Amino acid sequence: MTTPLCTSTCTMTLLTPLINPEKLKCVQDGVAALKATTYLTSAWRPREYQRHLNEIINADKVLTEDLLQSWPGCKKLREKVTKEMNKHGLKSGQAVAPPGMSRHESGQAFDITINGITDEQRATYFPSNRQENVVKLL
Repeated sequence: MTTPLCTSTCTMTLLTPLINPEKLKCVQDGVAALKATTYLTSAWRPREYQRHLNEIINADKVLTEDLLQSWPGCKKLREKVTKEMNKHGLKSGQAVAPPGMSRHESGQAFDITINGITDEQRATYFPSNRQENVVKLL
């Protein structure tokens, strides 16, 4: 059994320049109004890095506990995928667009972590857990 996983070493940093820092400031101001904080984790990224992230997430989807019970030889690959996920701050089940389909590649998207909001605020302002829902704050 084979699973797609980038085998090259990824040298991209998680944080790269924003093309439109005003949009980030707008989001940060909206979150600050909730007495919460933001942490910018990613902005523009090249297509190869997007491909790498997408391959990691796709491998994570395939390498389930059920599969590992049937294919114990895949455990080392599971460990490698988990290590890559941790390295890039990815979470299991996280949506990562395929290369060529991500607005990160054109500098029109950024990823942030929001800390200090209640479950009610999260449900109100981020119902699908997608960061573009921050515009509801404004």
